[in-house]
Order: sequence, then C-alpha cells, then structure tokens
Amino acid sequence: MANPISKARVAFICQPEYFQWLYESDLDDDFQVRSFRMLYDMQLDDYADLVAYNADVNIFFRGEFIPDGLLSRLRGKSINLSSEPFPNYHKGRLNYTLDSLNRLRSFLGCFSKGFTYIFHYDATSLPVLERLGVHLSGTFYFPIATRVYRPEPAAKKFDLLFTGRSTDHRERLFGRLKHHFNFLHIVHGIFGRDLIPYIHQSRILLNAHVEPEISIEPRVPLYMSCGAFVISEELSMNPYLSPGTHYIQFDSESDLFDKVGYYLNHPEDANRIAAAGLARTREVLSADRCFAALIEGVLGGGFPEPLANVKNEYLERLELCCRYPHQEFEHLLSVFEIA
Repeated sequence: MANPISKARVAFICQPEYFQWLYESDLDDDFQVRSFRMLYDMQLDDYADLVAYNADVNIFFRGEFIPDGLLSRLRGKSINLSSEPFPNYHKGRLNYTLDSLNRLRSFLGCFSKGFTYIFHYDATSLPVLERLGVHLSGTFYFPIATRVYRPEPAAKKFDLLFTGRSTDHRERLFGRLKHHFNFLHIVHGIFGRDLIPYIHQSRILLNAHVEPEISIEPRVPLYMSCGAFVISEELSMNPYLSPGTHYIQFDSESDLFDKVGYYLNHPEDANRIAAAGLARTREVLSADRCFAALIEGVLGGGFPEPLANVKNEYLERLELCCRYPHQEFEHLLSVFEIA
C-alpha cells in the first residue's frame, strides 16, 4: 500500500497477548515496526530498549500504567489507544455499570503522563467523557491484522467458541449452552496466532460483554477476519458492523440458545453471514489501512491534543447510581443528558 510517510519508525508498547493481533506483521511493508512488552509493574529502566529505538511514533495500549517520566525520554509522538469499555450513550440512553466506571477512573490517570494524542476505541463514550470535562483526540476503532487472521479450511471440532474471562453475566448466558453443546471456552493462555486454529475449528463464535452493559469488543472483527460466523450480544452503535448482515445479535439467554440451535442446523445461513462479515472487516478494518491513516495524521499534526479538566462531582453522581441502582437517584444524571 502506498504511503507518503513510508518507513517511519513505529513502536507498539503493550501486552502482546491482548493487543498484538491488532497489527502483527501487517505494517512491515510500510513502516519500520518493533514491539515492546509492557507490564503494569515495569519501571523506567525497563523501557531502555524502547528509548534506544527512537521511534517516530510510539503507540501505547493501557498507557495509564506506564511510569511517570517515560514519555519525556521519547523523541517521537506518543499515542495512547484506550481499549476499555466506559460509560456510553446507546440509542440516546446513558449506559453504565460500576465496572465501566472503575475502568474510566483508571484511564484518567493517563492524562498526567504527557501523551501527544489519546484516542478511545468506541465513539459512543466520547459524549460522556466530554460531559465529564475530558476531551480526547478522537476515536480509533481497533483494526485487525487481516493478513495473519484469515480464513483457512479446517475440520469442525467444536460447536461453540468463546475467548475471554469468565464473569457471572457470561456464565448466565453460557451455562445451558455448555451443557447441551460442544462448547470451548478459552479463558487465558492461548492468544494471537495460536488461537487461529481453534477459531477455524469452531462452527459458531460467541461474543458476550463482561457485564450487562452494551459495548463493542474487538474480538468480533477478529473472529470475522478468520471467516467465522459470529453471534453477539448487542454492540454499541458503530459505522462498521451491522446485526443481521455481518453477525447475528441475541437479546437474552433464551434467544441465544434458540439461535445457536437454528444456525447449527442451517449452516448455509451462517456461511452467508460469515462471508459478509469477512468482506466488511477486510474492507474497513484492515490493520495496514487503519494504522497508516492514524500514523499519517499523527505525524502531520492532524488531531486535537487531549485535555482533561475532570468534573469529579459528575463521576460521584455516576458512582452513586451504580452502587444503588434501585434507588431514585436517576435525576442526578441529568447533567449527562444530550439533545
């Protein structure tokens, strides 16, 4: 792919088991790319190799956990790509849980680090952040390394596959399925390229939220990029993936159970939707295209600088409503109303 900033030096700093599948080797034709491992307890000296690499663009995931003073040692632009679900607006309604609020509180720590730009992966959270006095550089929906994660022929060994940690919400959705079908649930330990054969060997890939709170998980286009058929909880509104066209949406445990049974018995319908999801992912969420646009904008100064003047009182109102959901505190959230 032609790129006006070809061979810029790009560093990805993250835990690879969570984020490497977003880029893998797909950018290597256009940029000089290196990956650097980030763990939450690493100190400044542990980043000596990153500093020595002297990248033009440093792309961090979970940048709130890097040590203070690191970014001042880096010559190039420093970007934080926010990856956790936050309170958001979905179909005009404020959507929040204590889990997403706690993730938001943790994320706010990145503003003291000195990032050049900060992006969030889900546009539906930006209006909530702005009400809180938090203004980001924009939205960056997470892409997929489509050259690595692609369809391959494989015999089907599993009816269902889900990759992600177990929560009460997920187990309520999955319990009956695990009893009646050949269900593979990979909680941890298998990721990246090692995960691909399990995706190919599964008839249906499932997506469920951590909590009963609408969001959009990057695992959905990952599955699609491998040619998989996906059944998902409702996703937050986005410009890329549509239920009924690229995946099948379920609305309850019983709805999920019924749809799994239907599509296991009607593979021709599942295959048609899987093909549409694969084509859409390749069209709009390929890593080379998406990261090239981001890097070009970053080096060209094409994004606003982030700014945070957090209204802590608004956070406290959200927390009160999270902790006491059955009390009549909803009027406290009028400060978040949007036209």
